[in-house]
Amino acid sequence: MPHLRNFGVALGLSFCSVACTNSASRSNVTLPSFDDVFQAPPAIQRAAQAVVKISIADGMATGSFISSDGLLLTNNHVLGVDECFREGCYAQIQRMYQRHATPGAAETIYVVPQAVDIGSDIALVQAYYASSPGTKLDTPDFLQISPASADSLVGTHVNIVGHPEGVLKKWTSGPIVETDGNWVFVDAFILPGNSGSPILTDDGVMVGIIHRAPTSQDMSTGVGIDEFAIGTAAAAFSSEITTALSSGPQLPPSMLSKSATMTDDEVAAAEEVFLNSQVTSATVGGASQPVITSLGIACDEALARTSYDSPEALASILSPCLAGVSWINCQSGSGGSCPSNATDAQAWLTRYTQVYSELQALNGQLDLDMVTAGPAGLQTSQSSAETVATQGLTQALAAAQPPLDFTIAAYCATYGVFSYNGKNIADFVTSYSSVPDYGIQGTNIVVAAMYLNAATPQQLSQQAVIDLLSRLAADPNIELGTKLYIEKIQFDSKLID
Repeated sequence: MPHLRNFGVALGLSFCSVACTNSASRSNVTLPSFDDVFQAPPAIQRAAQAVVKISIADGMATGSFISSDGLLLTNNHVLGVDECFREGCYAQIQRMYQRHATPGAAETIYVVPQAVDIGSDIALVQAYYASSPGTKLDTPDFLQISPASADSLVGTHVNIVGHPEGVLKKWTSGPIVETDGNWVFVDAFILPGNSGSPILTDDGVMVGIIHRAPTSQDMSTGVGIDEFAIGTAAAAFSSEITTALSSGPQLPPSMLSKSATMTDDEVAAAEEVFLNSQVTSATVGGASQPVITSLGIACDEALARTSYDSPEALASILSPCLAGVSWINCQSGSGGSCPSNATDAQAWLTRYTQVYSELQALNGQLDLDMVTAGPAGLQTSQSSAETVATQGLTQALAAAQPPLDFTIAAYCATYGVFSYNGKNIADFVTSYSSVPDYGIQGTNIVVAAMYLNAATPQQLSQQAVIDLLSRLAADPNIELGTKLYIEKIQFDSKLID
């Protein structure tokens, strides 16, 4: 999906609840689904008030407050070693982001790690009001933790409340069926975004925290999906939390400090920590140096390498170059970093071009961010950014001549290219069902439609987008994640409650 600008378009459509995808009418196959929190038992509805959506630089997840003064519990991989400094970092949360509720406004908070455990995949952080340093966040809704062991929980019916795909809060449940050390396996469905979700007993007490879902397609059976979620039992981390609150932070040695002296490669590897912490300079060789300078040096070293054993290895090697797109935004008030002079800016343009060429030469892959969002970020005005991105996209497509698909359509719609190889992008998007395997591209179809509606001149009317999204929501071939995204669009537009 392209590196997209923010947009907000009010739409009205008749949306079939996500739960309706769990229909047994299709060959008696049972499909996984989520329920809305207002459909949960009262004890779970009450507990769910303590569960929040968390947004950080590289994604979205779930967390739970466990005190009235801002102690927030989530995963290590959300606000831990690879995401936050010892001294703290920023995150955004949203409370009550769920159907049949009035969500609170998104809040930027400052969080300071108190207990981080890599093995248990937990991070306990103290949340503060970002606008009032040192003032703990007021959190009247919070969970009680029962330090249950993994083995003692086998057979217990539990509930998972979280934000699958980083969208509206949902509820799912099932029994704990198996353990492996401190891990518990819950017969319940989750998706990315559920990381950090609490595992709750039927009376709303927290007995664990969700870590991840299985990654294998081997869950498929002839009658449905053997869904399950993997989490950590509370006994594995409750004593560590108690110790941290009584004796001070319990943090692993690998957790970085803002004051640490690093190499350029180390800065590049930790760029997400710097990004989340809104720290734009690092100490390199005893002197302060902009993070984007370290990224540029690491990128040049990566581009000089000539050996790698897979496309994935090449992408990993080039990660400092790819990170530049997230870091560099030269428009005033953007909050991004900007090269200090024209020579450095030109160096980044050259790097983006080289990355694009390297990936294309390997297997024909087109990383269109390298010719659109990357160069656009180096422009000082929105108009010049849009012009540069549109030119870059047009030239890249003309040179490579890839077949039109919904990824290409999303880029075209985003950057004002409304036809490609004689095909009208709006017509291609609205007739999506004629494209084989369109179901796996549903989110790009939605993104393209939204930008076509917002374009000047407008390429799709509001009614056309409403009709398209209604079709997608009811289409059994469209992935559940896309349907959750459609529901979010309607909810944010205040057209469903």
